[in-house]
Amino acid sequence: MLPNARIGKLNVLLMVPPREKQSVFLRTQYLPPIGLAYLVSYARKKAEEENIPIDFTILDSTIEGLVFDGLKKVLIDLRPNVIGLNFYTENRFDALKAIQIIKNHDPNIVIVAGGSHATLASDDTIRRFNGIDFIVRGEGEATFYELLKGLHGNWDFSQVAGISYKRNGQIHHNPDRPFIQDLDSVPFPAWDKLKMDRYYGSLDWYQTNEKMGMLFTSRGCPFHCNFCSSAQAWGNRYRMRSAGNIIEEIVQLKKKFGISAFIFFDDTMTIVRKRAMEICEQISGNGLDIRWQTHSRIDTMDAGLMDKMRLAGCAGIMFGVESGSQRIIDEVIKKRVKIEQAGEVSKLGKLSGMVNNFSYIVSHPTETMADAELTLEMIARHLEDKQTAVLNIMRTYPGTKVEEYAIKHNLLPKDFAWSREMEFESGIVSRTLKGNVPFFRDVLTWEQIFTVNSRYLKMIKYPIYKHAIDALKNIRSARDVADLARLGLVHIKTGLFSSK
Repeated sequence: MLPNARIGKLNVLLMVPPREKQSVFLRTQYLPPIGLAYLVSYARKKAEEENIPIDFTILDSTIEGLVFDGLKKVLIDLRPNVIGLNFYTENRFDALKAIQIIKNHDPNIVIVAGGSHATLASDDTIRRFNGIDFIVRGEGEATFYELLKGLHGNWDFSQVAGISYKRNGQIHHNPDRPFIQDLDSVPFPAWDKLKMDRYYGSLDWYQTNEKMGMLFTSRGCPFHCNFCSSAQAWGNRYRMRSAGNIIEEIVQLKKKFGISAFIFFDDTMTIVRKRAMEICEQISGNGLDIRWQTHSRIDTMDAGLMDKMRLAGCAGIMFGVESGSQRIIDEVIKKRVKIEQAGEVSKLGKLSGMVNNFSYIVSHPTETMADAELTLEMIARHLEDKQTAVLNIMRTYPGTKVEEYAIKHNLLPKDFAWSREMEFESGIVSRTLKGNVPFFRDVLTWEQIFTVNSRYLKMIKYPIYKHAIDALKNIRSARDVADLARLGLVHIKTGLFSSK
């Protein structure tokens, strides 16, 4: 129960939820929680302008190695009266356990949830996750600050756009907040609230790691791929920061933190070619001497743009192709690209000397083995071009067309709810890899899916032993043993364990 009274001085703790244990299995890279840093920078600036007393702390439980047993000490030491948790579908149950610990410690602490999962499954989350008082949906900067003003002021939240909340036993979903159109007006993330020397990533597709910064040069996605909810969360209008604003942030990160490697985390940085070229020209023209990586679409890339990006320090581009089957691309994903373009862009990478990454998915709705074979053929072409490729198994996420399809065709358990922890058909494989996010299976059998994945792993010479021990540590039941045995048999049949 909320205190239902104004909070004089707000002591706000924003945190990445802790875990039961910090798993080595997940540690391919650590990137800063940029969403939390944006919330702080925006609210801090507005609070100073309006003379509202607020102290902010960001706690990244991942880099701190914080587990649930240590959370109570954090609460005692920091004494927050408002806690914001940013979580995703993968770690939603970690967030729930953290919320329970917080409320048991002090039921008057106001709990605010945010992030993609809380946004796209807001009703389920606030209705079933006991302890959440507010959800900040979508783009959170202005919404979160107005919520803090309400907590400090009169506790009237009826006019705060973009929130869902509980009040007197009732659940309220206020109208969505319009997206910020002038992204240059948003202050740079509050990097000073993070231990920036602790974050690292890879610009050579996980071969090595180095100190890493990240930034968004744009928000929103005008495309509507069936497996993705970005347009729902960030809007379908492509909103861009100016090249000068981006360069200014890069300069600050280099000067203050000595960072010279960056990930531009846009869904697609190259939608507007002229702007992408301008960013590259300003990076080169200012002599920034940085290396960076970004995401693009195969239908927005050409030789001139790729060369300009390479000269500006781009070390690699991630292209989401998703399938080698044109039928799947056209009829299922509705991506509006031609598979021939993937081959052409792959050749461009080879000619330019850039090692790019091409991303694919297996187990699309209606996908057959014939479709999957076409995907493996495309991956082989990329590898021949000295490029890299990744193959993921389709997963079901809230707010996606895949989720709609799964519900319509009864592919999820009858009692399924995002807030209910349950064992899925894929068992330990899904739980170990993606934290209780259900894999999607329609036409292909599990044996076929695992066979395709195993053949891919053999193509890239993946060291399967690397994660075998970690998978064994996650065994909970006899079914888990059977699932791993079934998967192991597939790997043996495809020769993945062979040294050849």
